[in-house]
Amino acid sequence: NDFISVFIELSSSVFIPPTGTEPPTLLECCELGKNKGEDEQDCTVHPLISSHLCTIVYEQCCFSIERGLLCEKGIAMARRQGACERPYFEGYGHETQTSKMCCDCCSLGLTLSKSGVGCHFKELFLGSVCTSVAHSCCFKNSTNNNTTPNKKKSLTYNQVAPFFYFLCSCYDGFALQNDGLTCKDINECQTGSHICSTGYICINTEGSFRCQKKSHCSPGYALIENSGVPVAAITIKICLWKIINSSRAEYFSFSIDLNECVEGSNPCPPGETCINNVGSFICRSNAVVCGPGYHLIGDGRQCEDIDECEKGDLCGIHRCVNLVGSFRCECLPGFSFNSITKLCDDINECGYHTKPPCAQRCENVIGTFRCRCNIGFKLANDSKNCEDIDECEVKPCSQECTNVFGSFQCQCRQGFQLSATDRVTCEDIDECALSGEGKVCPYRCINSPGGFNCTCPPRGFISSDGGQKCQDIDECKAGTHTCSPSERCFNVQGGFRCLSFTCPVNFRQASKVTASDDSPTVRCIKDCMPHDRDCLLNPIHLVTHSVLSLPTFRDCSKPEEIALLRTTTQANLAHSNATDVFFVLLSMDERFSFDIVKRTKFGKHIGVIRQLKPIIGPRNIVLEVSISYVTSGVVTHINIVVIHVFICEYWF
Repeated sequence: NDFISVFIELSSSVFIPPTGTEPPTLLECCELGKNKGEDEQDCTVHPLISSHLCTIVYEQCCFSIERGLLCEKGIAMARRQGACERPYFEGYGHETQTSKMCCDCCSLGLTLSKSGVGCHFKELFLGSVCTSVAHSCCFKNSTNNNTTPNKKKSLTYNQVAPFFYFLCSCYDGFALQNDGLTCKDINECQTGSHICSTGYICINTEGSFRCQKKSHCSPGYALIENSGVPVAAITIKICLWKIINSSRAEYFSFSIDLNECVEGSNPCPPGETCINNVGSFICRSNAVVCGPGYHLIGDGRQCEDIDECEKGDLCGIHRCVNLVGSFRCECLPGFSFNSITKLCDDINECGYHTKPPCAQRCENVIGTFRCRCNIGFKLANDSKNCEDIDECEVKPCSQECTNVFGSFQCQCRQGFQLSATDRVTCEDIDECALSGEGKVCPYRCINSPGGFNCTCPPRGFISSDGGQKCQDIDECKAGTHTCSPSERCFNVQGGFRCLSFTCPVNFRQASKVTASDDSPTVRCIKDCMPHDRDCLLNPIHLVTHSVLSLPTFRDCSKPEEIALLRTTTQANLAHSNATDVFFVLLSMDERFSFDIVKRTKFGKHIGVIRQLKPIIGPRNIVLEVSISYVTSGVVTHINIVVIHVFICEYWF
């Protein structure tokens, strides 16, 4: 069923002239049809062409391109999957037949290429189109298997379409070359395809061969051929006899071709017939040779179809149908018949369809396919789509679970955190270890499942704000101290101190301390006896005892101001008679943890005592500061301030 097409050399541009102009040329008509076929439009719908000849050329060129595109689809299917059944191709009956034919022929070429028997198909009489497609697929596959890089491109539409314009073939005795255009003589004598019998030699001729009997002249004769002797239908062989040592004229003896088939006994073996040729003969077998799918019956001169389906299980689980000279397997759903191997091949439904048959994952099985779902999904009732699984229904989390699309998430209640190992188990958070000392609780932190508890020191503090704070107990105000009536109670962080300050000699207390006065500060002013010159000359006029309670400073990276010493002296140094004030730290701890600096505040001189280094409590330190008043370069008087510092062991 070769396709009949018109071969016309295409021009570079095509147009339909308007009414009143010259009619389109045949080249233009063909180009119009070619463009129509390339757009995959209906070739039977003609443009406005008045010429009947132009219509024929237009339609045939369009059909040729259309068949080329259909053939390209068949070749692509053969290379990709090898299933060449007509239901796999789109289109009507004749269109699917074209695709199937090209698919089958390409499959033939691919299969024979793999077997290594070569890419020559002219002896099979497949038709010009099928032969060209099979040769192209076979040659392309063979060159791809070669280690030498192949510059040929894969068979595409531009290569397929010309098959429907022209195809070259050769006469018997010649072989088509790889360029698809040139024919070369076959040397049957070298290929061994001649039929010359024993005693004959093969002589190659242009497009054929001949057999010549090996002849010999008697001794003293030489065999030559005199093809110039005009004897009708007889080739004359001349045996030249020369008389040795004689000068007489030479004698000639002439002989004519003999019919070896009638001379004497039959030179051919039994079962073969002798056929005389000029100068030779050939032997032809008398037996009838049956083609594939047939066998001899009766007297051995008739061929009968073989019912291959009776031989055995050729098609396996599929139904075997006998055909004239062959057989066919009627394949079950999910299989396709392979016209080359004559077997039913499984269809890979997962890779064949343009639209995937499964929503998520497709698994091919013999004869069908199976849909699978990703983790977190389950197969729906239609066995194709996938539905989300609510994993929280089986309670995979130790505490809280939230379903999400395709998965789930576990959450933990306050005081717990997800395990880094399985991400489903909630582990208790040790807030006491994570926060560090003093960040969650002021004193001590006791961890508990899902939370923690704060405690305060056993004495001197009371818990507040749910244990988040430790509040100092003022034992002096509560009356829980143990001070004697002669002592004053001074509250410190976490306790109290019983204090009793006395003034030094020649000093007296400035005022009496009443029971309601909770300040332990005592001011002693100078009180000299009459005529006590040393006392009167002593510049110290005032001695003050004061008390300060401090926590343990955990961070002392910068100076911590702990006390202010105020004066009533105006900071006016521009006046000639102005009084200046000097602050000197007379005593402190052994690590020199304190200093004092002079500043001005509200126009008055003040002294600021600073703690420079951390001191771990509990600790009692006495700071003694001198305040000197200088006028016109002369110290007029000095005040002494004694500060009793009680440092608590806690930071709060």
